[in-house]
This record gives sequence, C-alpha cells and structure tokens, in this order.
Amino acid sequence: MRLISLAFLITSLVACSRIEIVIADFEGPVFTTQSCLEDHSWKYDTASRVYSYKQSGWKPSFLYKKAKADFLLEAMLRLPVHGGGLRLENDSTLASLMIYDSLLRWSALGTEDQQIIDRDAFPLELSIRADEHALTLIMRPYGRESTEIGTIPASLDSIRAGLYVEGFGGFHFENVRITEGQSASKGREKVVLEVLNIKQATREVIVSSERDIKAVCWEPDSNTISFISEGHLENIDLQTGVMRRVSVYGLDSITTAGYNAEKEQWAITGVDGIHTRVYLLPLEGGRPQLKTVFAPSVFDDWSNNGEWLVYSATRKNTAQDIYRLTRKYGREERLTAHDSLDGGAAFGMNEGEVFFHSNRHGMMQVYRWSDGSDITSLVSKGQWHDWYPQPSPDGKYLLVYSTKDKLAGTNNEITLRLYDLSMPENDPLVLDTYRGIVGDPVINPWSPSGDQIVFVSTFPRS
Repeated sequence: MRLISLAFLITSLVACSRIEIVIADFEGPVFTTQSCLEDHSWKYDTASRVYSYKQSGWKPSFLYKKAKADFLLEAMLRLPVHGGGLRLENDSTLASLMIYDSLLRWSALGTEDQQIIDRDAFPLELSIRADEHALTLIMRPYGRESTEIGTIPASLDSIRAGLYVEGFGGFHFENVRITEGQSASKGREKVVLEVLNIKQATREVIVSSERDIKAVCWEPDSNTISFISEGHLENIDLQTGVMRRVSVYGLDSITTAGYNAEKEQWAITGVDGIHTRVYLLPLEGGRPQLKTVFAPSVFDDWSNNGEWLVYSATRKNTAQDIYRLTRKYGREERLTAHDSLDGGAAFGMNEGEVFFHSNRHGMMQVYRWSDGSDITSLVSKGQWHDWYPQPSPDGKYLLVYSTKDKLAGTNNEITLRLYDLSMPENDPLVLDTYRGIVGDPVINPWSPSGDQIVFVSTFPRS
C-alpha cells in the first residue's frame, strides 16, 4: 500500500512539474499581460464586460498592466470564489486583497490579516489605491458604504497591478477599471445621472452615486427613468424621487433593460454563468423568460408598436452583428453581416428601419438599415467617432454620442450631437459636452415629449 502511495506521489509531482507558467499578451481592455498556465488564458466578454479565468487546480495566474503609482484598481466579485482578487507587485508582492470562500484576506508590505465575510456582502467590491507615499486597501459590501481596511506607508514607483487567482474553479470579475492620475488619490468618483433640457440648455442632477449607472432608459409615456446599477434593474420616479429595484430571479446579473409600454413588459440582457442572452420579464419583475437561445446576445431596443426587438449578437465564426426578432416568435433575423463591430441598435419610426454604430470603415460611425434596401451611412464631417444613435420620439432627429477618442474608456469627453434626419448631410447640432464612459449601453435617452435627454456623467459640470 505504501509503494502504491509513493508511486502515485511521484507521478503527481512529475505531472505538476510539466505544467509551466507562461507570460503572454492579453487582447482586451485595461490590462496588457497575463501570466498563467500554458494551456489556459484569461477571457474578456465584450457584451457583459466580464473578465474570467477557469482552472481545476491551485496555480497562480496574474492579469495585469504596468502603472505609475497614483492609481485606483477596482473590481467586483458577484459571488465568493476559491482564491481570487486584486494584486500589486514589482519585484515582490506589494499588496493583495483576496477572497477565499467566506474569508477576506489581505496583505501589504509584509502585513497580513483576514476577516470573515458574510454571504450577504456579495456582490463585493474590492479596491487598492496606490500613490507615491502609501497603499490603501478598500472594500465595499453590497448595500453598504466603502470601508478602508488599512493604509500602509510606502515609497512607490512603477507597479504591476491587476487581477490575481490561485485557487480552483471559475472566476468572474466585473466593474474592473484602473483610474490613473489625480482622480485616483481622491477615491472613487461619483457617477451622476443628469437630464439635459434641450430648449433651455440647462442640466439637472437627478442621482449622484458611487455605484455604477448605465443602460439608461426613459420609460415611454412616464416620468420614470430606469437604469442598471451593479447588475440590478432599478428606476427612479422624477416627481417623487423614489427609487425602486425590480426583482429578477434566476440570473447572475443584468446588463441592459428596456421597457415595453405597449405590452407592459421588459426586455433585458441577462447573464447566467458564462451565457449572456435576451430575456422577457413581467412589468412587476419575477422570473424572466429566455428569448434568444444563442449567446452572446445583448438587447438594444423595442419597436414603437412593441412587437419587435433589436439586439447585438455574435454567432459562431462571425463578428458582432445586428439581429431582430418578434416578441411572440423566437426565430432571429440577421440584419447586418460584416467583419466589424456593429452595435448600439435603435429602431426608427417602425420595425423596418434600424440605426446602429459600426467601425466597418475605421471610424465608429452611424449607419441606417432599411427593410428592402441597402445599408446607408450618416457620415459627419470631421474626425468624430459616433456611438449609440437614438432617434427622437417624433423621428425627426437622431442623437449621437460623439468623441475624438478611438477606444471606449472611463474618462472620455463626450459630445451630444443632434442630426436633422431630413438633412443628414449637414453638420449636426452640438447640444452639450460632458465626461463619461463611452461604450456603456444606451437604451432610450429621450423624454416622451422629446425636449429632454438623460445621460450618465462621471465628471459633472459645477
């Protein structure tokens, strides 16, 4: 029996010695490099914006970028994991903030400690702030304020910062970002839900929060604005200021949602494990009904009559394209077929017209699909990237989110511009400019009357 055990141990050691840690480039946002098992790699899902890694054994893997001291590294874990979190290192480990099932363990420059974390703390946000003089470790349990675990004096320069796993199982990191510069030393910035009055050229702050807000949707024929915050569907009544959360069961998170006033139901993009698909949800919430069998699929818009959905999707061996289907029947219809990134779709006045953005000619530009005719472009003058086209309620104008930056990011200068669809060749009207996140989905920013627009800024105008 001892001989068998010894042989098994020797075989196991030989097998483990053959597994090598390799360093490779990472194709995705935020991070540049990954060190991982030779037969594994980190993944980034563009639809859900989730970083993931999976392994069956206890081996270290690090997804990182090099950064100068003066940054804030953030990530959210929706569920407990078996050894995963944040890490900073140079020649040695500077700091780590890790989850091991029900334990939160942290270390910084040789100091180590841990505490028990309740299941109710999840989704749990983890942050490490680094400046030239100190490291600060921060956590924020679900529904509570941020807590500084500790601040350790340090003299820092160049650092490798990123996501780190060493346990077994699947790891999914959401809301990942590295904020560099002076804003990092001030902690997490406020996210602001604002309303622009087009005629009066005034802006009003509706909600100011440390939580993320995206996928804003001004619900038709109402004074209610819905949005996604930390994977949940919420809305706010503009008259009373009351906010409420719509209960959704059976999904890990939600990334977009649109209200169908005609049929009194929601269409949502739900994340279930590794699958991102479109679901239908009753008005009052509950258990959603799967609408798109294939993944990934991201809901974009309802048609005016409430019978059609349009969404962005990637199918086998294809780039991201635009699809539509009816509310009652599940057979999808592919509207675009191009080796490019097509997304941000929105119906025109009927289901036979769809606007979307695409980088098929280099710049991110606005295109129009019409039933029975070719796809046409609305190309503005100047070097602008136009995102998420949104027709006005009367169909006369088209709102676009324009930026000079080629890539989506967390601190873009975004210009709200308005095309006159009767003369799309003319320069669009500039409504306002703000700082925000290009790439976050927009569902319906228009008020029912068409004289106001809701948007999300990260650097509100004083």
